[in-house]
Amino acid sequence: MAFGKQIETLRKMRGWTMEELSSASGVDVGTINAIEKRDSVRSKYAVELAAAFGLTVEDLHSGRLYPTTAPVTVLNAEEPSSLGPAPERRGIVPLISWVQAGDWAHAADLLSTGDAMEWIDTSVQVRPHTFALRVVGDSMEPEFSPGTILVVEPDLDANPGDYVIAKNGDDEATFKQLVKDGADLYLKPLNPRYPIKLLGHALIIGVVREAVKRYR
Repeated sequence: MAFGKQIETLRKMRGWTMEELSSASGVDVGTINAIEKRDSVRSKYAVELAAAFGLTVEDLHSGRLYPTTAPVTVLNAEEPSSLGPAPERRGIVPLISWVQAGDWAHAADLLSTGDAMEWIDTSVQVRPHTFALRVVGDSMEPEFSPGTILVVEPDLDANPGDYVIAKNGDDEATFKQLVKDGADLYLKPLNPRYPIKLLGHALIIGVVREAVKRYR
């Protein structure tokens, strides 16, 4: 696959515009446009563009990161089905640790391939700093059980009622629901065994956009 086609494919998997890729890579929009239209297999901007996706040049050429077309199962038209079409995949995001999440504002631009535990498919719009976390603990049960994968958007303002990732002064990340009572904001666990805490000086670092539950 030509290098430009590789970049175009990854950009569209992320749901990025050329302007967003330009912002993430430092390569100007006109150059990106020209690269995507070329049939060459190399580019002097390969390192910058690969790094924007959290990859190496070797990762790009491996071909392991591109979507494949899965076979379609045709259901008997006479049989009612409880299945509907799957959400459209909009891109992939890095699954990171809760320690990384606590310092994501500084770590996002430096993320390399090895820093992500894996890459997660998502049906929400992917922006340059979107990431994923795996739920640990039971403070958000029954809605979010341990192992549930959260897709988190840092570049989105949080509103009361949103599920958010926040951190305290020790840079420890936590997952709670943002609620408002009067003029005050609180971080509320869904499990009644845990206390509601005043937001106070805690910093909201992202809004949960999607939750994915895996069984195997």
